[in-house]
Amino acid sequence: MVYTSIKTPGVYVNEVSIFPPSVAQVPTAIPAFVGYTEKAEETNGESLTMKYKKISSMVEFELYFGKGPQLIFDVATGFGVELDANGQVVKAENKLLYYLYSSMQLFYANGGGDCYIISVGNYSEAISYGTNTTGLRGGLEVLNEIDEPTMIVFPDAVSLSPAADLYKLQSDALTQSAALMDRVAILDIVKASDKTELTAKVQEFRDNIGMNNLKYGAAYTPWLKVNMKKDVHYRDIKNKIVKAGSNVVIDLKSLVSGFSVADTAAIKGLIDDLNNISADNDKMQSIITTALSSAAIKADGYTGTLTSLEGAFDLAVQSTNTKVAAAEAESNAGAKTTKTNQAAAEMKKLLIQLYNLIVFIDDFGYKDAAYMQSDELVTFTHNALGFNPMPPAALPAAASTEITAQFKKVADWNADMIAGANKVFSDAVLTTAAPAMTFETYTMPAGAASMGAAANDAARLNNIKTAVASFKDLFSFLNNIVRSIQAYGKALEKTKEESLLKMWPVYKNIVDSINNNLTILPPSGAVAGVYARVDNERGVWKAPANVSINYATGTLVNITDNIQDGLNVDVNAGKSINAIRVFSGKGTMVWGARTLAGNDNEWRYVSVRRFFNMVEESVKKSTSWAVFEPNDANTWVKVKSMVENYLTLLWRQGALAGAKPEEAFFVEVGLNKTMTFVDILEGRMIVKIGMAVVRPAEFIILEFSHKVQTS
Repeated sequence: MVYTSIKTPGVYVNEVSIFPPSVAQVPTAIPAFVGYTEKAEETNGESLTMKYKKISSMVEFELYFGKGPQLIFDVATGFGVELDANGQVVKAENKLLYYLYSSMQLFYANGGGDCYIISVGNYSEAISYGTNTTGLRGGLEVLNEIDEPTMIVFPDAVSLSPAADLYKLQSDALTQSAALMDRVAILDIVKASDKTELTAKVQEFRDNIGMNNLKYGAAYTPWLKVNMKKDVHYRDIKNKIVKAGSNVVIDLKSLVSGFSVADTAAIKGLIDDLNNISADNDKMQSIITTALSSAAIKADGYTGTLTSLEGAFDLAVQSTNTKVAAAEAESNAGAKTTKTNQAAAEMKKLLIQLYNLIVFIDDFGYKDAAYMQSDELVTFTHNALGFNPMPPAALPAAASTEITAQFKKVADWNADMIAGANKVFSDAVLTTAAPAMTFETYTMPAGAASMGAAANDAARLNNIKTAVASFKDLFSFLNNIVRSIQAYGKALEKTKEESLLKMWPVYKNIVDSINNNLTILPPSGAVAGVYARVDNERGVWKAPANVSINYATGTLVNITDNIQDGLNVDVNAGKSINAIRVFSGKGTMVWGARTLAGNDNEWRYVSVRRFFNMVEESVKKSTSWAVFEPNDANTWVKVKSMVENYLTLLWRQGALAGAKPEEAFFVEVGLNKTMTFVDILEGRMIVKIGMAVVRPAEFIILEFSHKVQTS
């Protein structure tokens, strides 16, 4: 209360604040994962590609980003399933390129919690370094926008080719961490299968990572062997099973023996069905994926990757409505006609998308061995599909001749659809040649989507708005059919596969052997989980080492003391690499706690770097109230008190070394202490903070000697 502002006689109450504000500690275990996912969508269909999303569980990850990539067995490059003469699996190695999903499983298995996900693309895209707006580099740029993350993790980066791109990305992560001063980068070394290769890959990393900002990163090796059940299906291994020691593909039907004639025929029939159905399902998905990459359906100005039919339609609707609004708001007659034409051209994309769905459904019903070989996939009924056969009741009024013609095609299609004992199509449609199964089969007629070119612009715009409103219901109806067809195809494939598993023990043995085969993963995801677990259980000042890794059954290379000598201490440039080791009776352990600045006495340890990050960020945010406060002793005392109180609490928790608080830290602020008179005149309040952070006992030295007998 300013006393001189009081004008009226009376009693006034002034509450005086005597306690300093407190420092709110920022979270320390919030990693940001950058990589490729199966999908990237909000629950409302909005794309999450190149956007950040905070999650707290694998359930949320799968909700927004899907599951892991399909297993890839590449016989030509030695990744396949090998059977011996008795039909037993002797090798099953998956050519995994996308590691984010599995790394997320390791993260949560090892104590992870809240984290950020930045999906830079899906599994159909090649892993790339990219630009500031694409690829893994683009994902790192998105991460610049987020203040909360304290770790950067990108396990997919190990698949970058050439390897130089990996080191560029890792250097970029170190640069960002140093610029923001609130995070560290957890880096992977390229996969090595033996000790010689490990030495070479470590040296390659050290040669290429540079010398800048090393205190903001930590690298771990070797890769982990992980007991993580796979979701293998027939489609993953068909034509990928070979004789042991060769690349000769085995026809599974040749392994069917010892059954009755009827059972043998049934098993071979199931194999044929699975070959056909999986090919059909792949074909359908390929058509949709190809359509989504077409510029003919993308909203004007949209350059991103479309991830769903729904998303493509919604974007085009929004763009059409925006252009209609712009045309309606235009007062100049010539410009209004131009903008009306632009709105009509944008609406044409909606018509093309509706054509796509109609043609897809029509072609799907055509039984042609060239692309649709399974009787089951062309003879099911609406009830089997699970949708109402009737289209929206209220088709739009005749907005124009062109639009009426297009809806007549829809009506004709519907007449065929509901004919023939409720089949999707009449018998005539099933036996009449159809175009090759594809999207965009129809050529748009001249003047289509003009919505009455001869009419005035106001009438045309009104027609467009009327049509677009009707298109939404129609799209939903048609799209539900397409999705039902896909769901039916997948369900049928699953049913056939389950039948084969029950009838044929050889196939079940192959699937079980692959499912139980170990997965090889880069360690960064597990290490991020270990960081989170140690932070929550002990505190960020505890070194995240001498901790076992859950799910890990071993390492790809067995690290010995001699090998770790060269990893832990780099006599040339000081770039320490943290080892992950297997100890008898203990399991797989993180056995290193150094940053890449291994020769730096101040920033050698990960725990010290991350502790300073936490204190710096916490104090910076909590002292923002002092900006524009008077730069005088009153403010200085408040700031000093709040920081001292915070550091005292940390000292009591064991984060700072010293028998007394004054031995553990100091906080100084004031004229002729940290500031000159010129500093005060120029608005600078300088606070100096020193902390004696506890460091890990990395080397325990026990000295033994003989004691002389005294009696």
